Amino acid sequence: MDTIEHWGEWWVPVEDDERWQPKNAEDRISGVLEFDPSNGGELDLMGTLTGIGGGPEDIDTIHGKTKDGEFVTLRGLFDKGTGMSASATVMRNQKFGISKVFSGALFYDKPEFSEVELTLPLLEMWMRDEVFSIQLPQTHEKLGASVEGVEPITAELENADVKLSLGYNFNKKNWESVEISQTAKITISPDEKLPFERILNEYARHIQNLLCLAIGEPIDPKSVVGVNPSEQEEVEKHKTDITYRISHPAEAPGSKHPDSVLFSLPDIEFEDALQKWFESARGAQTLHNLYFGTKYNESMFEENRFLSLAIAIEGFHSYLFPDHRIIEESSYDDLHEDILEVIPDGTEIENRIDGLLGSIGNHPSLRNKIEMVFSEYDHILSELIDVDRVAKRTTDNRHNLAHALDDGVDTVAVGDLARTLQVVIEAILMDAIGLDSDYIIDTPRE
Repeated sequence: MDTIEHWGEWWVPVEDDERWQPKNAEDRISGVLEFDPSNGGELDLMGTLTGIGGGPEDIDTIHGKTKDGEFVTLRGLFDKGTGMSASATVMRNQKFGISKVFSGALFYDKPEFSEVELTLPLLEMWMRDEVFSIQLPQTHEKLGASVEGVEPITAELENADVKLSLGYNFNKKNWESVEISQTAKITISPDEKLPFERILNEYARHIQNLLCLAIGEPIDPKSVVGVNPSEQEEVEKHKTDITYRISHPAEAPGSKHPDSVLFSLPDIEFEDALQKWFESARGAQTLHNLYFGTKYNESMFEENRFLSLAIAIEGFHSYLFPDHRIIEESSYDDLHEDILEVIPDGTEIENRIDGLLGSIGNHPSLRNKIEMVFSEYDHILSELIDVDRVAKRTTDNRHNLAHALDDGVDTVAVGDLARTLQVVIEAILMDAIGLDSDYIIDTPRE
């Protein structure tokens, strides 16, 4: 997503008043919006909106019209205060922090869309397809190029469809050159209009993570467009450019060789893989969130990376074995009471032991949880790692770091162990989308 700078007039929309902009000039405040996806944005006004829309805390939407005539909606606002103008006159100015910009439309509530289109880095490479071909005869006398449409691929999810398509752009620069380029696009179409935040969090984020896993690189959208039916005659769709703040901006490489990815589009059955991926992402949230948290924060300390991945595997145990207990619950309850009977009442140790027995006493140990997860994928992991050694090292280092039991932690060794756990989780996630075990085992890893 690109940076934005909009000079224009800005105002607070009035409920039930759907005029495009206030009639009175004093209700429109001049100012400039500057927005960078990595830091968010700031609206610097040559005046204040407070008197128009109530206190700053009451303003959740600001509308604007740029000097180029484009309408803009700002959301995710927080007041950054007011002050005197530089000329020290009676005019006051006001600043707002901005986290989302919707360019090309005015929304009076949470922006909702019937479709959202995403373009992502390296997506064309991952698809391993082309809309054009070049013909170069041996005589080199005539160069030919042809463009053929590629049939979109659609996956039907619960309450939404996802379409993967490949288009082209043609640009002729006078008599100097002809440029043909292709652009891959993902279109998310919920069954009914949804607020942008829901489409982003419930669909786009999971698709983005799937491509991050496949490509081996953290990626952020290059462009995001919201689509709604148009109210204009002979115009089918109205498109809104969307820019939003990204907490940990990714720096994907400009190019990557297709053979250096974990898997490409031809390696999977798109609809089946996507359906399984969403089932995994929504069920095994801890595993997904912590693993991709490390991918999108590659500058984190090695100890933090290791702890995140170790906890991810520990949490995944609850997804695989939600009802697993060491002994039957009623027998455990009796044992719990028997143990407390021999501890003096009202003591600190009684509260401590009661709390431990009530929360984790009937659950497997960390070592056992890790071993049970590894055992579930032994047909893959035994070919990739020394399962017993990794389980022991993970347990020992997790305890040492979490409880500060050893001041002499080997950071390099912990970093190597974190990379081993990354291989483990990647194998689990690749299995989740239906990739063959032999494929997972044989896939080269960086």
